[in-house]
Amino acid sequence: MFQLNQLTLKLTPMKKIILSSLLTAALTAGSYSQVTNNYAGNGSTGFGGTVGNGSLQIVNNSQGDLNFTFTRGLTDVFSNPIVIYFDSVAGGAASTSGFTDSADGLRRAISGFSGSQRSTLNFSSGFEADYALALDSGFAGLWSLSNPANFAFQRSAGLTPTGNN
Repeated sequence: MFQLNQLTLKLTPMKKIILSSLLTAALTAGSYSQVTNNYAGNGSTGFGGTVGNGSLQIVNNSQGDLNFTFTRGLTDVFSNPIVIYFDSVAGGAASTSGFTDSADGLRRAISGFSGSQRSTLNFSSGFEADYALALDSGFAGLWSLSNPANFAFQRSAGLTPTGNN
């Protein structure tokens, strides 16, 4: 289990989160009360089932902070990054096709670009990513996607434990 502690995003009404291309969740902010949402993986065993047999819990606490707990599937180690894209302000990217930041492993996962190969994620209609939360077994952070060639690092997301596959 990985816990991302005290990641604060100020949400306006009906902003969305997308996890891979399989999960879209709408969060409504306003009068903040604690809300917990649990998402089971799709049961897929591809790449060892780490995500497909895992789960994600998102807690919107009474302060408007989002806390994420990802529990990996038990059939494999956590060896690939996970990216969660946020649509939180007007504008943004409708796909990852224009992203070219490949400065490190998490930025390559966000952009889907390794410098020579590309994997494009097209977001659902109306979803335009502004930020991305990326994590692997050693680090989790939040990046702004406003500069497709050089994502601006916003902050560490407080991943615990680290180095634990």
